[in-house]
Amino acid sequence: MKKETIVYTAGTWDMFHIGHLNIFKKSKELGTKLVVGVSTDELVASYKVAPPVIPYKDRVEVVKSCKYVDEVVKQSKLMDINQLKEIKPDIITIGDDWKTKYLEGLVWAKNQPNIKVVYLEYTSRISSTQIKDTIKAGWQVDKNIIAANQNGLFGKNVLITGASSGIGAAIAECFAKAGSNIGIHYSSNDDGASSMKKKLSKFTEVKLYKKDFNDSSINLVNQFVKDFGSIDILINNAGTMSPVSIFDLDSHEFNRVFDVNTRAPFLLAKDAFLHMKEKKYGRIINISSFVINYGMGRNNSIQYAASKASLETLTKGLARMGAEHNILVNAIRPGVIMTAMQENRKDLKERIKLIPVKRMGKPEDIAEMCIHLCSDKGSFITGEVISIAGGE
Repeated sequence: MKKETIVYTAGTWDMFHIGHLNIFKKSKELGTKLVVGVSTDELVASYKVAPPVIPYKDRVEVVKSCKYVDEVVKQSKLMDINQLKEIKPDIITIGDDWKTKYLEGLVWAKNQPNIKVVYLEYTSRISSTQIKDTIKAGWQVDKNIIAANQNGLFGKNVLITGASSGIGAAIAECFAKAGSNIGIHYSSNDDGASSMKKKLSKFTEVKLYKKDFNDSSINLVNQFVKDFGSIDILINNAGTMSPVSIFDLDSHEFNRVFDVNTRAPFLLAKDAFLHMKEKKYGRIINISSFVINYGMGRNNSIQYAASKASLETLTKGLARMGAEHNILVNAIRPGVIMTAMQENRKDLKERIKLIPVKRMGKPEDIAEMCIHLCSDKGSFITGEVISIAGGE
C-alpha cells in the first residue's frame, strides 16, 4: 500500500500562516495529511515579533477551524528533531525568513533523503510555479496540485482573451494572484502582452497566445490544453468597437465586429465545453457591455450592441447545456470603465455625469466579479447577466 503523504507546516505564530495552510489543501484522492505545528506563547515571545499576538489557545482554534487541517501539534520548540521523528513528514513547510537562520531541526530535515523542505514567502498566496518546482512527493503535481486558498482557484488553468491591457489584464492579474495558471490571449499588443507575462510570472505559470479573431480558424483552446493539460476557466473578454454608424455600415464592418464579439467566443466556448465535460467541471464568463441597455454604442453603432446582445443569448444557452456537467456560464456587463480607451474620450467629464454613482468603474471591479463567479462561492450561479455599471 502506498504510504500516506504527510505535510508538516511549522511556525504558525500568527495569521500569516493561516493563508499558507490553504496552499496544502487536503487532496483525499492523493492521501495527503496536513499536520500543523502551533507555537506556544513562550516560543512566540522568543521570536520577538511585534504585538499583538493571538494567544496560543485561540491560534489552535483558528487552525483547527481550517477544513484542510488533519492534525494540530503543540510546538514548544521550532523544528524539534524528536517531534519531527514522531510526525515523519514527507514535506516540511516553513517561512522563508528561516533560510538565513540556524535551526538544528531544519538542518537535520534537509539532510534526510525522504524529506523535502519548502520555504514559503510571507504572503497569503504563493506561486503555483513554486509549488510545482519544489513539491515532489510522488504525486503528479502538473495535474493534481494541492489547492492554495479558500476560493478554490489555485492550480486552475485559466484562458483569458484580450488580456494584454485594460479589463482583461486586470482579470489575468487577479487569477494569477489566486494561484491559477494563466493563458494570455492578445491580437497585436506585443509589448503589453510581454509586460503582463513578466509581471504575472512571479505568481504563476503564464503563456502568451497571439491570435486575430477575424481569421477563419480559431484553434486557441486546443493549443492552451496542449500547453497546460486542461482548461478549467475561459474568460471571453476580447472585443472590438465599431466607429461606423449603421447608415455607413457595410457587410465587411458588420462581419468584423461579429467575428470578434460573438463568433470567437462561441467557437472558444464550444471547444472548451468538450474538455470541461470530460472533467465534469468548467467555468465560462463572457464580457458583454451595458450598451445593450441603449441598443447602440457610440457613433450609433447598433452592430456593436447587437453583437454583445448575441453574446448574452449565447451565455444563456451554454448555461442551460452546461449545468448538468458542472459547467457554469455567466456574463458580465461592464459600464464605463477606466481604461485607456475611455481616458482618451473628449466628452469624458460629461459622460461621467450620466452615471448614477458619478464616477467610472475600475478594471478590478470586473476582475473581482470574475473571481467570485469562478470560485467555490459562485458554484450556484449560472445563466446570469450581471451589470457592473454604477447604476446605469
